[in-house]
Amino acid sequence: MTRWRLQHFTEDFGASGIFSTHLSTPLSHSYKRGLAGFQYLRETLDHGGVAFMRVGDWSDYLFPITPIELRAGVVIAEERILTNRSGRFGWGDGSRAEVRVYDGQGRPVEQPDVREIEAGGEVLTEIRMPSDHLAILVRQNP
Repeated sequence: MTRWRLQHFTEDFGASGIFSTHLSTPLSHSYKRGLAGFQYLRETLDHGGVAFMRVGDWSDYLFPITPIELRAGVVIAEERILTNRSGRFGWGDGSRAEVRVYDGQGRPVEQPDVREIEAGGEVLTEIRMPSDHLAILVRQNP
C-alpha cells in the first residue's frame, strides 16, 4: 500500500480504528465537528493518530504532514509536531517552531507557556499546558 503514493485513512471507528492506521498512515477520518471534533483529535493523538477533518482554526495547521514518529500523545512529522502533552519537542536540528496552543474548547491560547531552548545546535520547544489542551508546532527552517 505504501508504494501506491496516495493519501489514505481509516474511517472513524474509535481506538481500534486508530491503531489500524499505524500499518499505513496515522490519519483517521472523522465526521465529528466543533468541540466534538476537537476532542476527537485529542483522543486520536492519545493513540498516535491524527483526526482528518476541517472544522476550526486548529484544523488549518494540521497539514501537510509527513510522519516520522508516532507515540502516545505525540505525532512528529517533517513539517510539524502535534501533541496533547507537555514536554520538550524538536526535530533534532536547528529548526525553530511557530507554536499554536488551543484550550480544551479548541480556542487559541493567547499567551501559552512556551519557551525555546538552544543547546549544541539543537533547538527544542518546551511547552507546559493543562491536560485538555493541544499544541501544534509548525516547523520553521533553520
